[in-house]
Amino acid sequence: MPYLNSDKYNYFSGDAIVSNLNEKGTSEGADSFSIKDSAKELDISLSFSKKPENVWYFPVKTVSQSERAYELNFQASCVLPRWQLKLKRAEELKFNIVMSYAA
Repeated sequence: MPYLNSDKYNYFSGDAIVSNLNEKGTSEGADSFSIKDSAKELDISLSFSKKPENVWYFPVKTVSQSERAYELNFQASCVLPRWQLKLKRAEELKFNIVMSYAA
């Protein structure tokens, strides 16, 4: 997403808007999480076969020095699903995360 401070781009948990890209936060227990453009130009979605406990999201920024001062530059959005897993020795758990992209 090209513009961090635009109201055009938002994080969605399921079908509900949770925040814009400039904010960090946690979304509880959703089957899917996405970043969408309200003008329908871009949509990046993650669907989970095993519902995560929560999803952390935050902007990734870098610091650069200009002629006047230091500046924060938006680089990416981080979306981190989290599961609380308790496995016994040699036990396996399989699930899928499907990422879809529409432009």
